[in-house]
Amino acid sequence: MPTSSSVPTLFISLRKRHAEFLLGHRFHVPRCRSMDIGGSVIHIHAPVPVEEKCVVIDCPTCERPRRAFAAFYEWYGATVTCAGCGEQWADGERVPRPFYRNWRDDNRAMAIRQLGRLGLPA
Repeated sequence: MPTSSSVPTLFISLRKRHAEFLLGHRFHVPRCRSMDIGGSVIHIHAPVPVEEKCVVIDCPTCERPRRAFAAFYEWYGATVTCAGCGEQWADGERVPRPFYRNWRDDNRAMAIRQLGRLGLPA
């Protein structure tokens, strides 16, 4: 069990892993994980996509049809990332934009990488 001095380090580590997951970096994460930290329980839930495919969307940011990467989850709606501008939508609503530099480039690169993994050129 972590000590109270390691809690901030663990919190930063969890935030970094969550950011890496959102950016599409793949690492082994179980579907659900619970940790007991100082009497509190932290529960991390990272579902695995049921289906991933390329879709064409009318991107409101790009203002034209664009190729996008879509990941479909079992109990949740689709998460769609535009390969042109990097904007993301979940269940038809735009995902809040992260507060760090070059987030569009990171999202765009992730979408292009995932489309390439599916065998489609960007």
